[in-house]
Amino acid sequence: MFRATRGIGDVEQAKYTQLAVKGATTAVSGAASAGLLSGSVAGPIGLAIAGVGIALSMLFSRRGPQQKIETTAIVNEAEPILRDNRDLYLAGPRDEISYQAALDNFDYTWGQVVKLCSDPKEGEPGQRCVTDRQRGSTKGYDWFALYRDPIAHAEPVSVADTVSSFFDSGTTPFGSWVIPAALIGAGVLFLVSE
Repeated sequence: MFRATRGIGDVEQAKYTQLAVKGATTAVSGAASAGLLSGSVAGPIGLAIAGVGIALSMLFSRRGPQQKIETTAIVNEAEPILRDNRDLYLAGPRDEISYQAALDNFDYTWGQVVKLCSDPKEGEPGQRCVTDRQRGSTKGYDWFALYRDPIAHAEPVSVADTVSSFFDSGTTPFGSWVIPAALIGAGVLFLVSE
């Protein structure tokens, strides 16, 4: 049957063979029931070789590493966009329209991250993708505190305040009275034309 290999006694060889056959038998019966094997596998060596092949197949088809790569790619692509969204709003005119658009951008992006990372095929890395970035995360990646709250707390400036500050600055090329007078005139023409 088997010749003892150098350094392994008969008892150890028998134990090794028994474990290999048991493991391979389990693997082969599972593979056969799953339709992975066709025909018959002869003897314990055949079973052991089939078991090794199945183990290698399972090793290289694992989703774990791929899940981490996929979920990391999702957040690595989304985060710079959220950072730009926040920074552009804070640097911009901060009117009602840009305020709502910036909040909507965050909410949409967060919804997509949750949707993509919560896909069951993403497993535990997908769950961490969300929990590490949700409000109150203890991982230090709370995207709400980093990218939504700065927008939400920097309330928009009304159009009337923006126009008023523009006229009060006296920086118009025609003097501070020309533009307000033109606006009043435009309003009078609008009222008269109705």
